[in-house]
Amino acid sequence: MEKALQVPHSIIFVYDPDHDGLEIPDWSGKAPAQASKSCVSIGTLCEMDGSTRIVLSPKASELAPSGALTIFDGEIETPARQLWVNTSKELGLLTSKVPQLKTQIEVLVNRSTEPDEILIHVKM
Repeated sequence: MEKALQVPHSIIFVYDPDHDGLEIPDWSGKAPAQASKSCVSIGTLCEMDGSTRIVLSPKASELAPSGALTIFDGEIETPARQLWVNTSKELGLLTSKVPQLKTQIEVLVNRSTEPDEILIHVKM
């Protein structure tokens, strides 16, 4: 699944929306991604500068942005076995069912600051 849009506040969030203990990481903007045990926050291209293409997929190699950089590779808790990509204004921008209570994800981008291509690789 993929979507291209001007991302409000230039940040997206990846998490299980039914997680009772959801912790959105504090965003400093100093790193391209920040994570808690239940959420990954990812900086995007400034919304005034254009659209960001966001892909949520279990396939990495054929969908990775050109010159891809890994900015996060770890696991987050997914107690309801679902993963959502949200903006500050839109819930369920991209969604996926996952088989485990903890899900391994890798986030690849085309550049470390203000990426306009983001792949969220769900490792199933």
